[in-house]
Amino acid sequence: MLSFEAYKVLHIVGALMAVSGLIAVSMFSWVNSGANAAHPARKLAAATHGFGLLIILIAGFGMLARLQIPTNQPWIAGKLGIWLVLGGMVALARRMPKRAPLIWLATFILAGLAAALAIYKP
Repeated sequence: MLSFEAYKVLHIVGALMAVSGLIAVSMFSWVNSGANAAHPARKLAAATHGFGLLIILIAGFGMLARLQIPTNQPWIAGKLGIWLVLGGMVALARRMPKRAPLIWLATFILAGLAAALAIYKP
């Protein structure tokens, strides 16, 4: 098992990967209006997003285990909900390229909300 600090670093790196991957997919879709779906840059951005989500999940539960926090806390449910929404937003970015600016904004709002839930634990 890793130290709490190592899990925290992994969690932050995963968040950066997930957010940057989602932003890249949405901007790529917007600029190309949904065309050229097989472009290598788009695939790399989607893979970065997905791998970041996986790292977030594993490191988040690792931190909870290290701190011995029960997983039935409301703030944890909120963070898992945000995680699910961010995971599904990559499909929205691909299918609705004209909504990319809204997806871009929603990504930052959701990331900020996730951070606030972790810091304040309401």
